[in-house]
Amino acid sequence: MFSRLLRKFRIQTYNIGIIPYRYQDIIGNPSGVKILWLKHRYKDRFFADPFLLWQDDKNYYILAEEFILWEQKGKITLLTVEKKSFTLKEKTTFIDEAYHLSYPFCEEGSKTVLVESSKTGKTYEYHLSDDQRTVLGKELAADFGLVDQTVLIKDGAQWLFATDVCSPLSLLNMFYRHSPACCFEPIETNPVKNDIKAARPAGKFFIHENKLIRPVQDSEKRYGHFIRLMEVIYVGMQGITEQEIACIKSENNPPFNETFHTFNVYNGFVIVDGSRDFFRFPMKIIYKLVFLLKQIRKWN
Repeated sequence: MFSRLLRKFRIQTYNIGIIPYRYQDIIGNPSGVKILWLKHRYKDRFFADPFLLWQDDKNYYILAEEFILWEQKGKITLLTVEKKSFTLKEKTTFIDEAYHLSYPFCEEGSKTVLVESSKTGKTYEYHLSDDQRTVLGKELAADFGLVDQTVLIKDGAQWLFATDVCSPLSLLNMFYRHSPACCFEPIETNPVKNDIKAARPAGKFFIHENKLIRPVQDSEKRYGHFIRLMEVIYVGMQGITEQEIACIKSENNPPFNETFHTFNVYNGFVIVDGSRDFFRFPMKIIYKLVFLLKQIRKWN
């Protein structure tokens, strides 16, 4: 009974991290992964779902979900992170809506960001200025809510992979569009996968030894428990066929080593995230009270 009571005052807190060496070395030694977690001063929020937008000689510029605990809602924030120490130097609100946002899918150098807003029943693509510092506008990308929406451009086709809102851990769906001006449409064979160990996306596709790799989340024991890397054998209108090539855990990298649910590969490093359940009494009560007061104000 005492253990159950303590769990009520735990808060799952995410942080982003970097594996500062090549993904090939990770695949070759998955149990020896070394993660450097982001250093920052915030206790009332967390950062998750990191995607690199651009970098220069001194800093990484990373889009991530910023979840403020007393707001109970995520927004997309641009993090300026010093390369040498992986310390947060500055953060700027990038995309904020009245509803929860997360998973700001983008490629490095991209002028578009596809953001998860599944609670609205819609998915939007945000267009950026040439310097990537300003959001110019948004347009509808899919007329339904998607979870961890991940795009693959292959052989001139644009595919999108996302899990089902009704079963976000295990049902994988695929979507297709002919041009960026169109909305994504589901393929006829959805769902293409029903597997809590290897359905939900965990980051961008990448190429390893001329093979297409899809990072996925294994959520059998808990949401985003660890990462599996899946080699894609076939992708098309009939769905996707894949096989596992590696299983990667963060358990030897405290303190955010209880889950491991984003794995984005770049040139010479990998940006990840993980979480830990921290005991936060009485802050959890205070966060809930502040959230309740904000809701009462809205109703009035």
